[in-house]
Amino acid sequence: MDHPVFPAGGQSAPPSPVPPQGFVPPEGAFVPPQGFVSPQPAFPPGVFPGAPQPVPSPESEAKRAYSRVGLAFFAMVAVAQFGLILPVALLLFFFPSLASETWFNLLYSFLALDCAGLLVVLLCLRGAPKDEIVRRPFSFSAFVKIAVISLSVMNLLNYFSLRLVEALEALLGTEISSPLDTSLETSGVWLYLLSAVVIAPVFEELIFRRILLSRLVRFGEWPAVLVGALIFSLVHGNFFQIFYAFAVGVLLGWLYLRTGKILYPILLHFTVNFFGSVPGILLERYADTDALNAFLEDPSAFSEKALSALLPTLIAYGAYLIALFAVIVCGLIFLLTSFRRERLCLSLSPFPAKKTAKLALGNVGMILFLVVSALVILAVLLEGVLFS
Repeated sequence: MDHPVFPAGGQSAPPSPVPPQGFVPPEGAFVPPQGFVSPQPAFPPGVFPGAPQPVPSPESEAKRAYSRVGLAFFAMVAVAQFGLILPVALLLFFFPSLASETWFNLLYSFLALDCAGLLVVLLCLRGAPKDEIVRRPFSFSAFVKIAVISLSVMNLLNYFSLRLVEALEALLGTEISSPLDTSLETSGVWLYLLSAVVIAPVFEELIFRRILLSRLVRFGEWPAVLVGALIFSLVHGNFFQIFYAFAVGVLLGWLYLRTGKILYPILLHFTVNFFGSVPGILLERYADTDALNAFLEDPSAFSEKALSALLPTLIAYGAYLIALFAVIVCGLIFLLTSFRRERLCLSLSPFPAKKTAKLALGNVGMILFLVVSALVILAVLLEGVLFS
């Protein structure tokens, strides 16, 4: 008979006992040849072929998935904040004038957050289980409603953030400048449109919706949306944007899971960034804001001729405020009447709410991400205090 083949390096089993002299085996019994060695078992003790293997519990699987996502975005923030410091420092050493160039700062932000961030997240989540999002129909009128809701929520929470910063300024006794306002003041309209309204929506939706949500959606669609919105708001690293970025991130995540098409959140992101900033930029740059402020302080000091010259600015600002008020009111109405019914389109967590929060946030990856994000936000806020 053929001898079995043993794995290389395996320990040989002890040889079979030699029968005593004169022993005659029964007829038909197997007689091992001289030097025969019993084969080792192919499976470890207690494990048998075809036996079911131990399966991790749903809780441990969810915690591991949330932790891996947290580690991915921890790495993204670390690379964006520190990964390009050395090459940029060397570049500025030889070309110091680049530091004052707006295009260079926007290019650095694009390379650090969007390009490098996308690569880092893809590498960290490579091989992680993901689910395809089911595609469902979505009407144009429904998209208009969600866009109006997003603009309404963004403006209301932006107002809340400004009042909160004013209270913080009164407490500290100094002004705090916003990095977003600084970028808007120093950059041209077309450059801002290219970076914030065209490029950012595409890259950010790929990262924070398509890649992130597909890794977490199996543990509940709403938990995935909320965790994704939290990460989205903190990655911006700007205290002024945290509140409305979280709310808009919830709406973007809801829209992606509701439709299954990444094009819809990209278009919504584009709409929010455009109408949330460009009209204000145009008014600030091309309207006579100094004369308008003087008129609001003392209207009686304006002659008929000066008031006539100020009339285009008054009309422009009046139309802007009326449109803004209408968007806010309509958005709140849409939110109360339709979005509450639409929430049933997304699934909840299979775990209780407290356990879901603990699984999503109480893991190594998410804790590291939350800590490094808080440090970055505090550093940017301190920079705003020192250089205001």
